[in-house]
Amino acid sequence: MNKSKLLSYATGGLLSFIGISGVIVGLLFVIEPDGRWVGVNTDLLKNTPFVNFMIPGILLFAVNGVGSLIGTFLVLKKHHNNGIATIFLGVAMIIWISAEVYWFGWISSGLQITFLVVGVVEVVLGYFLHEQDRHRAHIH
Repeated sequence: MNKSKLLSYATGGLLSFIGISGVIVGLLFVIEPDGRWVGVNTDLLKNTPFVNFMIPGILLFAVNGVGSLIGTFLVLKKHHNNGIATIFLGVAMIIWISAEVYWFGWISSGLQITFLVVGVVEVVLGYFLHEQDRHRAHIH
């Protein structure tokens, strides 16, 4: 398998995992905004602008969920903006985790660190996808 396909498949796999997870957890927060279906409660929100998990659930569903699934499609179809989309999604993940740590603290440090690293990896993969696309555009 060549490097281009490996890069696309690895990025697509990562984005699809994030997308499916974001859709599921986001929907659980929207359906049950008190957080019990996800194993959290609204006490976590005392230092945030939110009274329940409805708005965070919508954002999680839309950005990390649906956004990452759209990103998966763009990457696997080799769309010319797939790198930029992946960078955007990585930055969104970094902002999401940073806001979570700011408001909640390190409540699940292993998971938070993992998703912070995932965000950085998305930015790096997006950069390489973007460079690959730029190189391909110069050849044609």
